[in-house]
Amino acid sequence: MKLQGFGISILLLVSLYVNEAVQICAKMVGVFLDGMLKWH
Repeated sequence: MKLQGFGISILLLVSLYVNEAVQICAKMVGVFLDGMLKWH
């Protein structure tokens, strides 16, 4: 039972990190596209 709880906590941590990474990537892509539009 302890191992299952451990796995769930790891999954939660991973999902949090993935969410952060996705948000950072989205911001970078948004800034990049914004820059491309301004230059053209």
